[in-house]
Amino acid sequence: MEALIMAGGIGKRIGNPKKMLLMINGEAIIIRLLKIIKSLGLNINVCTGPETVFLNEIGDVNIINGTGDYAMDLKTSINSLKLPVIVLPADILIDKELLKSFIEKSKNYKTGILNMLINNELSGISIFYEYLNDAELAYENINFNSNSFFNINTEYDYKMAKEYYKNMH
Repeated sequence: MEALIMAGGIGKRIGNPKKMLLMINGEAIIIRLLKIIKSLGLNINVCTGPETVFLNEIGDVNIINGTGDYAMDLKTSINSLKLPVIVLPADILIDKELLKSFIEKSKNYKTGILNMLINNELSGISIFYEYLNDAELAYENINFNSNSFFNINTEYDYKMAKEYYKNMH
């Protein structure tokens, strides 16, 4: 399975295009995510944009240079990779076992897109089993209950994540 980290945004809500470099327990958010993905044996691809070209120096990943237009970059990136592709935002904190569980459970589904919900909310994590074209793809959702998942979009999100993870490794 291919992993695609979408990292081309401008961080408008938090006011920082480098929000994936914010630190949690001394480690950048994106580095934590990369370690988890790598430990699951997935091929790692990172789609950057004009505001996030600094990520081109990460190394040991396939960089896809995007335009900064999320929908266009998602389509172009997925269509350039071998299916299935799990798509993840660059600015999330997720437990390895939670992500592993989603991937394992996904094997029981037959759909175009499988979305991961956390506490009945979209997480931004999806597995694409079909390429994107102009037709709408069928989708299904799997819900997981968790208090260890954070999507860092605001200063408050970051504060809550730091608080949660401060006593963890």
